[in-house]
Amino acid sequence: MTSKGHITYKLSSSKECIAESPVPFIIENSEYSVNALLKTSEDELLLRLDLEGPNLSQGSHSTTDLIAKQVIEWLAVRRGVTLLQPEVLENELGPPLRWGPWSKLSTFTISVPPPITINHVDVNELASHLNSKEPEIHMLFGMYALAMEQSPIAKFMLLYSILYFIAGDSQGKIDKLIWSLSPGEQHIERARHDKEGTRFTKIRNDIGHPKRRDRAEINRLEPDVKNALSDLCKVVRMAINRYY
Repeated sequence: MTSKGHITYKLSSSKECIAESPVPFIIENSEYSVNALLKTSEDELLLRLDLEGPNLSQGSHSTTDLIAKQVIEWLAVRRGVTLLQPEVLENELGPPLRWGPWSKLSTFTISVPPPITINHVDVNELASHLNSKEPEIHMLFGMYALAMEQSPIAKFMLLYSILYFIAGDSQGKIDKLIWSLSPGEQHIERARHDKEGTRFTKIRNDIGHPKRRDRAEINRLEPDVKNALSDLCKVVRMAINRYY
């Protein structure tokens, strides 16, 4: 039997991101008819999803949680939005069978000048992203979001692995990509190579090939990692946005 219902997620504080005006868009889904609305209400950025289809109370939460997760990933990668952990504000779909894909999603840590405005052009791009059938796009956005959940060293390594995927299978290609995106990034002599590289590659190799394989050696690297993380986040976002 076909039924209707809606669910509303709080995605962010309006101090970080606002919707210029309530912007509706349609999400393609094989099982349900999904109409979405991104809007600002009081001090919150909200995502409302109206669904129509069979067995809404039984199977729809995995669909809505995935949509909201992908909206979060898009806001983070495309617009650099710092997001709070989302929460469900309204739910007419019945109790969820499980908590969604973001149950362990921590706060994003990218610094941006708030507030970011989401307009009709942005929402059209967001709808295209959500409706994209290209698995690479959703994989890269998901990897970026996953990296944001991690401790500094794990976050660094995950972000660098995204550059491997985009640039190719060599650190030389990664460094060339970084310099093309950030021409001011300094050139550093690479150990055991008669070549120059970036500080990101040096840190990656220091982590991957420590002088001593113990906790003290890894802890020694953490200040360098933390100092480089913000810039690496920007480079990875630029790389994804240029090629995807």
